Amino acid sequence: MTAPRRHLVLGLVLSFSLLLTDGVCARAADSPAAGPVDARVISAFVMHGRIVTAVRVHGEHQGQGITRHWSFTGRSCLGNVCPRLLLRRERSAHRYSRLVLSRVGVGRYAGRGRFYAGLRCRGRTDPRGEVVPYRITVTVTDAVAIQGVEFARGLTASYTNLKRIDHTRCPVGPSHDAAHYTGVVSPLPTPPNASFSAVLGPAPDGARFTDTSTRGAGGAPVVGWLWNFGDAPSGNANESQAQNPVHAFTGPGTYHVCMIVTDANGLRAGLCNDLTVPASAGSPPGQPSKRSVATTAASPPTNRAGRVRTGEITAYRQKGRPD
Repeated sequence: MTAPRRHLVLGLVLSFSLLLTDGVCARAADSPAAGPVDARVISAFVMHGRIVTAVRVHGEHQGQGITRHWSFTGRSCLGNVCPRLLLRRERSAHRYSRLVLSRVGVGRYAGRGRFYAGLRCRGRTDPRGEVVPYRITVTVTDAVAIQGVEFARGLTASYTNLKRIDHTRCPVGPSHDAAHYTGVVSPLPTPPNASFSAVLGPAPDGARFTDTSTRGAGGAPVVGWLWNFGDAPSGNANESQAQNPVHAFTGPGTYHVCMIVTDANGLRAGLCNDLTVPASAGSPPGQPSKRSVATTAASPPTNRAGRVRTGEITAYRQKGRPD
C-alpha cells in the first residue's frame, strides 16, 4: 500500500472513531428504553433503594430508604452482551460483598451468594454470628451508544434474603429481608485520551516513542496500541502494536506519525503528529514542523463540540547531544 493510501485509510479510521464518539451526545438525550436492553454493564452505579421486607434484622425496617454503591466488571463481553458480570456490592456500614452474576435473558442478570452478619450474644458480638444467603437480580433499563457499543446507564435491581441462619446460642427467631433498587451510572465510560512523545536517536534516523495516554472516565486501562510511522518505504516495520516502539526511519524528512489506543472497554482514541528527522547526526536536534500541531480524529467525548484534539511531540534527543 502506498504511503498516501495508507495515510488515507488511517485517517478514515480515526475520523470514523470521532463520529462514533460524537454519537454519545446525540444518544444522551434519548428517552429510556421501554423494557430490558442488552448493554455492557462495566461501570460504577449509585443505587437508590427501599427496604421492602425486614423481619428481625438489626438496623432495618420496612420502607427505609437506602443508598448504596455497586461496581460492575464485564466478563467475556462481545458487542453489547456480557455473559457474566462481577459485582462489588456495598452493604450497610460500608462493608462489601462480591458476586458473579450470569445473564439470564435480554438485559437481565442474576446470581446467588452469602455473607456473614454480626449478632450479639451473652455480652459479646460474634461477627460471623449468622449466615445470610441471598439472591441478586439486575435489569438494564437504559443504555447509551459509545463508538457503536451500548453501555448501561440505568438499572433496576433486587436483593432477596429468604432466611438467615443463626450460629449463636442466643437465637432471635426467623429473620429475613429484601430491597428494591434503581441505579444510575456514575460515571459513564468514555474513551481514553490518546497522547505520545518521541525522542530522536540513539541510532541515526531512529526514534523512540512513548505512549502517554491516560484513562477515560470509568478508569478502564489502555490495553491495545496501533502505530503508523508514516514511513511506507520501511515496509512491515512501518506499523507496530508495541506500547512504546522504536522505529528506524528510512531517511531524513518529516513523517506523519499516528497512534490509536484501545482500552479494556473496547473504546478507541487516536492522535497524529509530524516528526522531523534531521538530515544528519551533526545537525541541530529535530523539532516538530509548523504543521505538526496536530491532527487527531478520535478525541475523547469530553470534547462535546466535536473539535479536533491537538497535541505535539514534546521530547527530542539526538545521539551525542545532551537531553
